[in-house]
Amino acid sequence: MFKITAATLLSVCVLLVLVLWFVDFGFLKPKVESTISDLTGREFRIDGALSVHLLPVPTLELTNVSLANAEWGSEPVMLQADRAYVRMGLLAWRAHPIVINRIELQQATLLLETGPQQQMNWSFPFMQSDGVMQSDGVMQSDGVMQSDPEPPLNQETGGMSIPVVVHAADIQGVRITYRQPQSQDQVMVLESIAATGEQTTRLQGKLRYGDLPLQVTAEVAQHSVQARIEAEPEAQNPAEPVALKARIDFPAQGFDVDLAVNSLAKLGSLLQVEGLPDQAVALKGHITLGEDRISVGLYQATLGNSDVRGSVQINLGEPLRFDAQARSKVLDLTPFMPLNDEPESESATKPASISPFVFDDTPLPMDLLRSLNLKLDADVERLMLRNTELEQFKLNADARHGKVSLTNQFSGYLGGSFTSTVELDASGSEAKIAVDSKVRDIRLGMLTGPGVPKEEVPITNLNILVQSSGNTIRALAGKLDGGIALNQGAGKVNNDLVRRFSGDILSQLITALNPFMHKQKFTHWECSMFALRFTSGFGEIKGFLLQSDQLMVVGGGSIDLNSEALNIEFNTKPRTGVGVSADMFVTPFVKLGGTLGRPSVGLNRKGVLLSGGAAVLTGGMSFLYTGIMDRATAAADHCDEARAVIEDAVEKAESGSSQD
Repeated sequence: MFKITAATLLSVCVLLVLVLWFVDFGFLKPKVESTISDLTGREFRIDGALSVHLLPVPTLELTNVSLANAEWGSEPVMLQADRAYVRMGLLAWRAHPIVINRIELQQATLLLETGPQQQMNWSFPFMQSDGVMQSDGVMQSDGVMQSDPEPPLNQETGGMSIPVVVHAADIQGVRITYRQPQSQDQVMVLESIAATGEQTTRLQGKLRYGDLPLQVTAEVAQHSVQARIEAEPEAQNPAEPVALKARIDFPAQGFDVDLAVNSLAKLGSLLQVEGLPDQAVALKGHITLGEDRISVGLYQATLGNSDVRGSVQINLGEPLRFDAQARSKVLDLTPFMPLNDEPESESATKPASISPFVFDDTPLPMDLLRSLNLKLDADVERLMLRNTELEQFKLNADARHGKVSLTNQFSGYLGGSFTSTVELDASGSEAKIAVDSKVRDIRLGMLTGPGVPKEEVPITNLNILVQSSGNTIRALAGKLDGGIALNQGAGKVNNDLVRRFSGDILSQLITALNPFMHKQKFTHWECSMFALRFTSGFGEIKGFLLQSDQLMVVGGGSIDLNSEALNIEFNTKPRTGVGVSADMFVTPFVKLGGTLGRPSVGLNRKGVLLSGGAAVLTGGMSFLYTGIMDRATAAADHCDEARAVIEDAVEKAESGSSQD
């Protein structure tokens, strides 16, 4: 009896093996189509053949398959493939990592897109539970939300590992398109990708990003990924190929990333991004992903001579919190600051606007300001800019509960200091802003240029103490109260640099005031100063004097931020000096008029102020105008007198005095 039973069982097993070995389960195609359609909520079709074998190794082959797009999608089909083939180990799904012996994919298209309501076409019903994405949690049978399972761990080190290992692959003609509203499609084509290997999979192939042909090589192991991507010779100079190298390792916690590009400029040129420096870039960092936190710890980045290190942490709870710290020994921004030979035309750079105002009625992003929750700290020992350097540069930003605080300080490499505090309060019904900035005895070479001795670089002092309130940019301008005062000492100013840094109108104004601009490389200014006082958006010049060894310019007038009208007049007179003659100042009276949006420079050769006389200057400028410019010449030194006016205005502003 036992022998008969054993023989029967053996026969059944042999028969079952023969069935699983020889039978093609392709007849289940309708069931497969309906099951996938039900899972995705989209029509899934197999217009070609379906072949399924379980023995000797599980294999699956499909031809002419398609998956419909979301109803709101721009095209009817999301996924289409001419052929897909997968061969796995017999018990591969029970192992970790899952082993796929071979995968083939031919002539496929995949459309990934977001909709106008932030929908994603790769979101399917089986990924959701009561409207909540399962990527945020898994709903248990008792209705309690359980966190997602942890990523697979490296059994040797306790770290993450690659969940799937592919021993061989052949991918041909796969086109992936990413589309979002009001943006250009991003297209990547995997023209040919081949992979071989067992413990380590070696991958090699060609792809195209937009019109850019690329070659890729990679090695994928269970606990690390290394890749190199470079442009094909047809897209660049083959002698100096641009290349991106990347390595990702999985230690005990999180993963380490190591990226390097041999030339940022060449990479930018291939991607049609101009203005990037021809320098190597490298980035290293440790990334940790938690249930409610993303951390980038101990990152290091280098670009040419520049270095940055620090950390970033993003808390994903409510509210979202962003914290970042950055430290740098040297941060060289000069490669990003090309010096043009000619000043850029304002008409060419200024976008067209239907508003006649510079400060228009654009509302402040109050909801965004109230939602900001961040803390940023930056500390740079040496910050290199065009024609100048800053030392001990510190920037701190803190935002929470609708209140934003920004502080900044640095020292000049030739001495002096800068401190600034900006406070913005958007927690109430109306935004309030206050700015307090001070420059003390700083020497900056931005308008002097290289090669000028330290003692010939002007010492600059600047005070900005203003405040305002409102919910639009125009309201803030119209309610501005406070003052601005500049006091610059003796030194050289490079006339060419002044023209380059100036726009059309400013360049015209400076040239009209200084007839020596185009004849001399430097202007030797003995002092440059002005004071501007704002009351409810109306700014009155309380003092203005430019004095060089050859000329003197005084000015006065107003800037009304409510109407944006400009009414500023200048008077230029010669001083004693070689090459100075009266006929060089046939147009001593210059007016800056119009509006901030449409300024204009006016000249009067008859020596009569365009506004109809000197009355416009007698208010806050009576000391400077009547006391200096009424004299036959401007030979005397009036810097000390004007400086007393400026310093008095600063003292009153800092003490909160309302007196002029």
